[in-house]
Amino acid sequence: MCGLIEGLTKFLCMLRYVNMKEILTHEKLKELIEYNPETGIMNWIVNRPGIRSDGIVGYVTSQGYVGVELLGRKYYIHRLIWFYVTGSWPTHVMDHRNGNRADNRWSNLREATLSENSRNRSMLRKNKTGYKGVRRRGKNVWIARIGGLHGIGQETIGRFDSPEAAAKAYEEESQRRYGNFSITARQVVK
Repeated sequence: MCGLIEGLTKFLCMLRYVNMKEILTHEKLKELIEYNPETGIMNWIVNRPGIRSDGIVGYVTSQGYVGVELLGRKYYIHRLIWFYVTGSWPTHVMDHRNGNRADNRWSNLREATLSENSRNRSMLRKNKTGYKGVRRRGKNVWIARIGGLHGIGQETIGRFDSPEAAAKAYEEESQRRYGNFSITARQVVK
C-alpha cells in the first residue's frame, strides 16, 4: 500500500510540474516575439531577464539549429516561425530548403515528411569525388547511385567515364524522383 501511495504522489507531483508550465498560444507568441520573414530573425518584444526588448531570440545548438527557451520549454526557432506565420504547429518535420539549419527565412522553410527531408541531405564527409551520389570504381569508372525506393538500400543509376557525367546522371535522376526535395552537388552546404 505504501508503494502505491508513493507512486501516486510522484505522479501527482509530475502533473503539477507539467501544469506549471504555461502553454504557448499563437497570441502569446506574438506578444513576446516579432519575426522578420526576409531575414529569418526573431526579436524579443518584451524585456526578459538579461535580455533587452529588441534583442535577437535564440542560440545556435550543437547541431546548427537555432533554439530558444520560452515559457519553460525548449523550441527550435524554425518550428516557432511556422507556428508564428501559419497559426498552427507543423505536423511534420521542418526542412531548410538550402540545407543551412540556421537560415530561418520564410522562403527557406517548408514542411516535409521524414523521407522527403532525408532526400536533400548533403554529401557524407568521407565522399572523395566531390559529387553527391558518385563514387569511384576502378581506374576510370565512376558509378552514380541513389537511395532505393521506400528508403531501402541504394540503386545504381549507371557507370560513367568521368565523375562529372556520373554527377549529371545523379542530378537528373534525383530531380525526376524527388522533385522539389532534390539536391544537386552544386547546392550542397558544407
